[in-house]
Amino acid sequence: MSCAAFFSEGKVAQTMREHVEQGLDYIRRVFLERGYADYVHMIALRARLSASAEQAEQALLTAYTLHDAGKLLLEFQDARGGFQGHEFASAALILKSCESLGGLQEAAALAVLLHHHTMPRKPRALLQNRSGLRFAEECIAELEELLERRAGLPVRLARALSVREVEEVRSLLDLKAGDWPRLRLVFALLEPLMLADNYASRSRGGEPTLLGNEAEKLKVALEKIRLSFREGVYRAGESR
Repeated sequence: MSCAAFFSEGKVAQTMREHVEQGLDYIRRVFLERGYADYVHMIALRARLSASAEQAEQALLTAYTLHDAGKLLLEFQDARGGFQGHEFASAALILKSCESLGGLQEAAALAVLLHHHTMPRKPRALLQNRSGLRFAEECIAELEELLERRAGLPVRLARALSVREVEEVRSLLDLKAGDWPRLRLVFALLEPLMLADNYASRSRGGEPTLLGNEAEKLKVALEKIRLSFREGVYRAGESR
């Protein structure tokens, strides 16, 4: 089956693999090649979370790889329409399956939960399915392969979620005044996630989002800076 990240009139407009691969390429080029994982690691340490530099990079790549995993629930893939509330299932999957992220697991889940924070969304339809929520096997296996190959995180993802597990995700939003250091970490993961998400969505057709256009501009600007730097180094070498 084609594992869809987006449907248009019942047809697959973009596969999940395409959406994830394009976004991961964006994150690596725009963020990780500029040392962003070290920045995430520093913020994690300031929040007094136990995490390595490797886990900081894995947390970012995992959050992006799984941010739309909830769309792979069978009820969404079979309906071939919208994905209302999928981010709640995505966050629940991270909490259930990604213990190897250590102290960054919860921050990654919260970043995923917030990646549609500008939209008033609730997992109402998902919570009505009292028999449980099952993922499309082929699609979840595809995400496992991407996690191991692109994020260096070999993990067995859950094949199903209970309604209770999805409901409990909302407790991540119960933030207190003293949670600011942890929230800074969430935002450090959320910024590249949202930019990459909107950037990767550009290839599905239709009108690109404002953030998608800005993500493209940022990528082009960085490429120009890199090119001018390489040319400057080359000319400096020639003049010696």
